[in-house]
Amino acid sequence: MTWTKLDDQFWSNTKVLRAGDEAAGTYARLLSYAGFLSDDGKIPAEGALMVAGGSRKKLDKLIEIGLLHELHDGRFHIPDYLEYNISADEMEGRRAEYARRGKRGAQSRWGNSDSNGKSHG
Repeated sequence: MTWTKLDDQFWSNTKVLRAGDEAAGTYARLLSYAGFLSDDGKIPAEGALMVAGGSRKKLDKLIEIGLLHELHDGRFHIPDYLEYNISADEMEGRRAEYARRGKRGAQSRWGNSDSNGKSHG
């Protein structure tokens, strides 16, 4: 599971206020979805439309305000996503490190074993 960050002043951001509650809610959901996808704030068009409840109008409102960009390849991108959230590469590095730590921890608890489960302790 990953996490995305929502600024604690999101509620008072000028662009968010201009967006209105419905579009701001869509933006928050898009932010969460972007974190789930782990693609540096890029979202496929069909996924963005799904998150927006099928409303292209909500997406267009976010684009108009500058909270969302439409890319030339048909995807959408959340500007400044990487300013506040970790990149896909960094997430992959963290996952690899967590796996290494888990393996080391298991080895220290249970001793070394080969692929057949035979102990070498």
